[in-house]
Amino acid sequence: MNDIKQIKTSDFEMDYFSFGSGDKTMIILPGLSIKSVMESKEAIESQYSLLKDEFTIYVFDRRKDLPTTYSILDMAVDTTNAIKKLKLGSIYLFGVSQGAMISLLIAINNPGLIRKLVIGSTSAYIKEDNKAINKWIDIAG
Repeated sequence: MNDIKQIKTSDFEMDYFSFGSGDKTMIILPGLSIKSVMESKEAIESQYSLLKDEFTIYVFDRRKDLPTTYSILDMAVDTTNAIKKLKLGSIYLFGVSQGAMISLLIAINNPGLIRKLVIGSTSAYIKEDNKAINKWIDIAG
């Protein structure tokens, strides 16, 4: 279960990896990054190794070929569709930073999908004139 896999739908393609063998399902949604979370696969597996017997853990990247406009809600819809395509349910959802914003929207719009939600280092919304995020976008571009 340690290889990077891809979910394909008619709307998008998204990479993910999974590890662990537990009966419970945990999904980790990382924050905004200038590189794919798939490049940190080994480090993530190492950091969460204590949970691998209790959980099967999935780590999702953002979709490939990002549209020109791609809102947090759009990301939540794509991630929810990926979760459903994998037939995962009663999940423990852990989101960090932008991943936490996505997690909040997934939980709000799909309450029956989530067993427990944990978020960290996040905000409920982003103001349009957020100078820090605009600077991150400039650096990433």
